[in-house]
Amino acid sequence: MSRGMKKIFSPAVAIAAIISLFAGPVHSSGLDAQGGELPSGESICDRFVEVSGGLEAFGRIRNRVTKMTIEIATQGLKLEAAVYAAVPDRFYSIVESPAIGRIEKGVSGGVVWERSLMTGPSVKEGEERAMMLRETAFDRNVNWRKAFRSAECTGMEKIGVADCYRVVMT
Repeated sequence: MSRGMKKIFSPAVAIAAIISLFAGPVHSSGLDAQGGELPSGESICDRFVEVSGGLEAFGRIRNRVTKMTIEIATQGLKLEAAVYAAVPDRFYSIVESPAIGRIEKGVSGGVVWERSLMTGPSVKEGEERAMMLRETAFDRNVNWRKAFRSAECTGMEKIGVADCYRVVMT
């Protein structure tokens, strides 16, 4: 990825990015839902860590499994996804849909790989490998300053019934 590109990623966020392509307009005037100034992206990320238990609590987590079903009704897409991760650097994700087939990605012992019907199996090298290692780091959402140069609150949007801040991480 080039230096100036912005990236938002975690396994769940990757799927959410697909959904956001079909979401409604973003309120980006620099004001929050009550008309006040938007908080900084850094303060939003730090607050997430704080209200989720803090660094100490996250440090006790050794593995996690996330399973989800994503349905994009306007596109007739339904995706089943599962993400398995463990410290220090083990990661496996699978996304399946009749429309796109099965996409698997993994990291173990520094080996980064991907397999899909569209591209076949491959071992990632160079920048692709480095990017996936950054994206799959177990603690990247908690220790976000290690993974990102900046966090910027760019506006607000409605997710379901809640007004939410949009934070762009670079």
